[in-house]
Amino acid sequence: EAKKLGLPTTVHIAVGEATARDFVDLGVNCIEHFYGVADAALDGIQDFPPEMNYANEIHRFGRAGELYTQTNLNREKLSQLLSDMVAKGVAWSPTMSTYEAARDLIKAQNLPWYKDYLHPSLEEYYKPSMTRHGTFWIGWTEAQEVQWRHNYEVWMAALREFGLKGGVITTGDDAGYLYGSLYGFGISRELELHHEAGFHPLEVLRHATADGAQVIGMDDRLGRIRPGLIGDLLVINGNPLENLRVMNPAGTDLMSYNGQIIDNYSSIVKPEDRNVKQVHGGGIEWTIKDGIPYHVPTLMREVKEMVTKARSEKPRTTTSGQP
Repeated sequence: EAKKLGLPTTVHIAVGEATARDFVDLGVNCIEHFYGVADAALDGIQDFPPEMNYANEIHRFGRAGELYTQTNLNREKLSQLLSDMVAKGVAWSPTMSTYEAARDLIKAQNLPWYKDYLHPSLEEYYKPSMTRHGTFWIGWTEAQEVQWRHNYEVWMAALREFGLKGGVITTGDDAGYLYGSLYGFGISRELELHHEAGFHPLEVLRHATADGAQVIGMDDRLGRIRPGLIGDLLVINGNPLENLRVMNPAGTDLMSYNGQIIDNYSSIVKPEDRNVKQVHGGGIEWTIKDGIPYHVPTLMREVKEMVTKARSEKPRTTTSGQP
C-alpha cells in the first residue's frame, strides 16, 4: 500500500522469525536497530537455550546481545546482505546509543546530566523491572556486559562495511526506554558511536543530515545548506569535526589557556603552567527551525526548572515504601 502511494517505509525488526533479508526482498526503504541484520546472516537459527522466553524482557534483551557473536554467524552471508541492501536502496538506522547501557550499566545509570534534566517520571520508568519495556536490568551481570561489548564490535564493523559499500546510514535513538537514551542527549551520543564505528566526523554529520533527508524523501527540501532548501541549522559552541561531544546539549569539559580554548595536545603549554585550566564549554547555542531561532541555553534552563519543580512535588516515601 505504501508503494502504491509513493510513501517511504521503515521497519523495526525484532528478535523473531522475520529477518532483514525478508524486508530487503520486500523493498522497504530503511531498517532500524540491528536484530534482523544479524539474524539474516545465521546458518540456521539462533542458538538460544531452551528456557528462552521472548516475553521476558531480560531474556529478550540479554540474548539479543549474543546475535552477532553466534557461532553460526556467516560473515560472507552478512556481507552479501549488506551488498543487497545497498543495491536495493535500503538504508540503515542503527540506533546504537539506545542499547549502550547493556555494555556499561553503571556508567549509563550515572550520567552527569541526569541531575538537572532527568524527569522523575522517566527516572522511575528507567528503574529495573520485569514488566516495563527495556528495563531489563535486574541482576544484570558483568558477563552480559562483556557479551554486549563483543556484539557491538561486530555490529559496528558491519555498519562500517555497509557504509564503505555505499549504503545510506542515518542517526536516531529510541529515547525514553533504556538508561542513557535520554531525550536530546541520546542522539548526541549516537553521533559519537558512529565515529567509534570508524566513520569520519564529516561522514557522521552527513548521516545526521543529508542521509536522513534522503531516507524520508525530502532531500530536495532539507538536509544540506543550499539555495532554495530549508535552512534548519544548529549553531554550536565549538567545532564538531574536532570533538563531536561539543554537540552534547549540556556541553563538555575543555582545556583553556589564558582564557582561550585550545587542543589538549597543544605543545604551547607545559604541565606546570598555571594558565592552563579545565573549563566547561561546547553545547548548542541556537537551533534554527523553519527560520525561527531558539536559544538552546534558555530552553535548557526551562527544562531544568520543570525537572526541579517535578522533583519537589514528587511524594516522599519512607523506607517501607509508604508515603
